[in-house]
Amino acid sequence: RYLALKQSKEKVRFAGKCNSACTLFLSLPEKQLCITKNASFGFHAAYGRSKEDNEFATWFMFSQYPKWVQNWVTRKGGLTKREIVMDYEYASKHMKGC
Repeated sequence: RYLALKQSKEKVRFAGKCNSACTLFLSLPEKQLCITKNASFGFHAAYGRSKEDNEFATWFMFSQYPKWVQNWVTRKGGLTKREIVMDYEYASKHMKGC
């Protein structure tokens, strides 16, 4: 779905909670993204497979995020089992409104 959106250049509108895998859409080109006032983003480490698979998936997800997301996640302690939530106030400093 991510690749199809990237190729189509269709706009992605973040409105409400975007948790877990949904956050990967933040790595789409900036011009495709916009945010509404009730948006938030929940991040956590990958889980469900083997330890090695989870570590790779977590690294891969993190590496795909734009630098401003990586910096925020790092300041919050990184991707762990505990979910961390980025609110609209912070995200809107880096994304245009819808």
